[in-house]
Amino acid sequence: ALVTDVTAQLDAYTLGQAGEQIQAFLWDEFADWYLESSKTRVFAAQKSDDPEIQAAAAQARRVLLYVLDTNLRLLHPYMPYVTEAIWQRLPHEGASLMTAAWPKEDGKELYVDEAALSQYRSLQSLVRGIRNTRAEYKVAPQKTIQVMVAAEGELQEFLSAEKDILATLCKADAATLSVATLEETKAALEGSAESGPQPVHLVVGEGLEAFLPMKGLVDLDKEQKRLSKQLAVLTKEVQSLDGRLKSKGFRDKAPEKVVAEAEAQLADKKEQLQTVTKSLADIEASLA
Repeated sequence: ALVTDVTAQLDAYTLGQAGEQIQAFLWDEFADWYLESSKTRVFAAQKSDDPEIQAAAAQARRVLLYVLDTNLRLLHPYMPYVTEAIWQRLPHEGASLMTAAWPKEDGKELYVDEAALSQYRSLQSLVRGIRNTRAEYKVAPQKTIQVMVAAEGELQEFLSAEKDILATLCKADAATLSVATLEETKAALEGSAESGPQPVHLVVGEGLEAFLPMKGLVDLDKEQKRLSKQLAVLTKEVQSLDGRLKSKGFRDKAPEKVVAEAEAQLADKKEQLQTVTKSLADIEASLA
């Protein structure tokens, strides 16, 4: 898709848009995702002589080289000297990048494996969801957490095969990371259920969910103190808003819009208070 889009944009002389798309792909997709994903295969081959592991690492290196080579060709009109210098240091055919073939031949469409793209997009969404949860619960960057993934069909097979990548990208404990059907995952959760907070449940997309046990996410003692403070603040806010709304002078004199806003705030604070109260009770039960 990148080569096709950039070729069309260059043909239409929308040079800025084409350049931005190449840069975005190199930074956001190639460097941030595929390069990081490939490390698991490359590093595994450094620790094992297994033929399958060695073959997987060789394939990853070939793909990395192919993608980098293709992007250098796309970038060459913008950065001829830098791209030429890099290209000369890579395995290549021909004397110069300047005379190398353009990645897309006229009149020919490039093959795109839509199924593989969809599966990898699902993996990306899963990783983003887990990373966001880690950030929300302020999990230390170096700490690994337990992750239970629920997926169906071919997506389950794909994620099972790429557990090492998944564990690396979302800093999950590889030893406890599981990928199973939703039914199997829920059964496993019920089988290991203990009193205490429920696991964080992420609905990533259709047929893809994740469960993150709270014990691996937070220090329960610290979380108890944090929630206790939050409970005290919310209790005061609810009491203040409730007293304000019960005041006859406020309801008689304030505009309807102001009264409605105060009622909405009170309802929202009560909901927050209920959530925090339940979370605190769960943690206290777990610590008991």
